[in-house]
Amino acid sequence: MITKIIMIYAALMIATYIHELGHRPKKIIFKKWKGIPLPLASAMQSRSRYGGLFATAALFVVIYFFNPPVVFLQLIGAVAFLHFVLYTFFGSFNKEPRIPKFLMKYHVFDDIPNRLWFIFIPLSIITYLTFKNYYITFIFNFL
Repeated sequence: MITKIIMIYAALMIATYIHELGHRPKKIIFKKWKGIPLPLASAMQSRSRYGGLFATAALFVVIYFFNPPVVFLQLIGAVAFLHFVLYTFFGSFNKEPRIPKFLMKYHVFDDIPNRLWFIFIPLSIITYLTFKNYYITFIFNFL
């Protein structure tokens, strides 16, 4: 059981790091955890707002198509799949504060602007329905 928890945490770290790399930042900062022990990271001075979602989607799609026999790689794909589905759905309507212009270079933006909810909520549902048989089955078998 401890091995599985360590594997899940490592897969979370890798999926989070690849997501942040997709933004093409100058640096990635892993934040301290507050309450829940999930890896939180920010891509500082990013050159791509949607790059993180593209990197996450590419990760789980490539793992889906290659279907590697290594359980850890499948776990990384499952974590990336869940991350993408939940992020595109809930990120479509979370609160976006107004930021003064002088603080813009310090603000970490959400990947999904709320005004594009009509694109990202259906994308989340379509992604879930397309890949659920592979990844949800894997998750239940893994646990």
